[in-house]
Amino acid sequence: MGRIISTFIIILFAILALIFTSLNINLVTLNFYFLSLKIPLSLIIFISIIIGALLAAITCVWITTKKDHRIRRLEKQFMACQNELTNLKSISVERSP
Repeated sequence: MGRIISTFIIILFAILALIFTSLNINLVTLNFYFLSLKIPLSLIIFISIIIGALLAAITCVWITTKKDHRIRRLEKQFMACQNELTNLKSISVERSP
């Protein structure tokens, strides 16, 4: 259900972005140090939205990967602690009178 809602939100955002860019069709001069370009404002807005979405996705993947790595490391530590506890219990049972 969550995937459907997130897909709907993404599609809605894309539609709103396309409507916004289609309303801004004026030419804008884009000045670089060595180059000057006349580009439609809608194209600049659309490219900016795409770059922002890509940066957000890259950040999300990076954070998720970091958390997954930490979870795996903590699970290994937990398993080692459980094994040590099991060994200690078996030792104390063997030595008890």
